[in-house]
Amino acid sequence: MPLEDFFIDYGKQDRAKGELVSAITAPKLKAGQHFHAYKISKRFDQDISAAPRRLRVTLEAGKVSEARVAFGGMAATPKRAANAEAALAGIDPADASAVARAAAPWKKTTSPSPTCGRARTTA
Repeated sequence: MPLEDFFIDYGKQDRAKGELVSAITAPKLKAGQHFHAYKISKRFDQDISAAPRRLRVTLEAGKVSEARVAFGGMAATPKRAANAEAALAGIDPADASAVARAAAPWKKTTSPSPTCGRARTTA
């Protein structure tokens, strides 16, 4: 089952009563694929992420041929960001102006939270 179909609602997954997840299989990256995972939380270890992000891009001939972008902590379930994936398609990631154009719609509608970017805080 694709991971994006596993989460149904907050605290509810697509599994029968008493059923446990015993394994998760992730395909190996293919040539030209790059994966990055980011976690933003108030504490570095053993804390629920405030805004986890996962990004996998496939580069062909120096351009993004496919992008998969997913976020957690921003809705009841983790979600793919289809609009961001579409905006990244076809751009040259080494071209700063192309990256800026792809990111422009989100700069107007989002702002960082007070804890954004904090790797660790002390109590």
